[in-house]
Amino acid sequence: SMLEKTPENSKFHIEYRVQTHNGIYWWSSRGVVLKQHGPGTLKFIGISSDITDQKEETRLEPIKAVLERPQFNMSSLIEIDSIIHEVINSSSMHATYRSRLIDARIKVEQLMVSDMSTDAKP
Repeated sequence: SMLEKTPENSKFHIEYRVQTHNGIYWWSSRGVVLKQHGPGTLKFIGISSDITDQKEETRLEPIKAVLERPQFNMSSLIEIDSIIHEVINSSSMHATYRSRLIDARIKVEQLMVSDMSTDAKP
């Protein structure tokens, strides 16, 4: 692995995802390689942080960009619906976020239906 080839006193920073029965979580680990401890064994000191929320926020940026446009119309709703569908179908989404996006997609579809019915009135 990358860390096994890291020389002593080197800094490292890695991001990785962990899948559990509750979903997928993203972690960031950074630290320093302290010393070789026996053949092929390194000692590390560092910290790991759960960055799942930041990763999910990054994935939702395209939706936020569409929502912040001054003109909000049917084509915007279709674009949002498409983005939400793409994100929901990705394999690396935590179950909580998937549920929230499914709820958001339902609301977008309801807005699209109400917008179409408003346009159909004379």
